[in-house]
Amino acid sequence: MKFLNLKILNLLGLVTAGMLASAPAHAAIVFSGSTTGCFGTSCTNFASPATLDQLTFTGTTFTNVSAGTTFTLGSFALGNGTDTYSSAFVLDVAFTVPAGTTGSNLFDAAITGSVSGNSGSVTINFDNTPQAFTFSGGSFTLAVNDLSATTRTDPHAVTGVITLTTAVPEPSTWAMMISGFVGVGFLAYRRRSMQPFRLA
Repeated sequence: MKFLNLKILNLLGLVTAGMLASAPAHAAIVFSGSTTGCFGTSCTNFASPATLDQLTFTGTTFTNVSAGTTFTLGSFALGNGTDTYSSAFVLDVAFTVPAGTTGSNLFDAAITGSVSGNSGSVTINFDNTPQAFTFSGGSFTLAVNDLSATTRTDPHAVTGVITLTTAVPEPSTWAMMISGFVGVGFLAYRRRSMQPFRLA
């Protein structure tokens, strides 16, 4: 019986080693997509560029973004003029990678500020609550940062951060977990078989 158990454990070890050898290397999850914008409380016409008086939003495409990295979602530019801003803006983020991504993609912002001639500034205050997305390998969230645009500087970038919340383990991870269980089982078997025989 002991010989049979040892053969089974050796066979499991060989199977696990084969799985480890054939499993692909762990690939980092990256994110790609594009953005457009819309001014007003009831947006329907998302565009890039989108304009409100002297304020212009220009969307962008992003590729190979890693979780935890701050990346650009477009930019605002504020031209010269005389305007007072108290409006709304909606950012539309569409993910193309990872495959099968679904979830909330609209990020609301309140726009306040004023411009007089070639001076002034406008604050774009986003709802900073991270929004959840799901994809075939798990889920992640995206949070968008606030910013201010002035008439005296270059366009200001809209930035965001992706946080990976869950991911399905890859085959190599499963193989390592199985080999760990096999190793623990083998050690328990060896410890039990090495105990001295005692008479009652």
